[in-house]
Amino acid sequence: MEDCIPLSSSQLSSKPLSDARSFSHEAICKILEARGGIDPDSQLPCYEIEHTEVNMDEATLI
Repeated sequence: MEDCIPLSSSQLSSKPLSDARSFSHEAICKILEARGGIDPDSQLPCYEIEHTEVNMDEATLI
């Protein structure tokens, strides 16, 4: 593992640390962080809301 270098992005252009974190692979996250992996998604606030909190009656389809 000492020779492991985190890739800058995966085939889907997301970061390996972001992928590991989104799938709850904590051991992989620790390895990637120790090797300099960066999770740009962790810099953004993440909010979970219930569907009942959103009024879709006047929503605009985009």
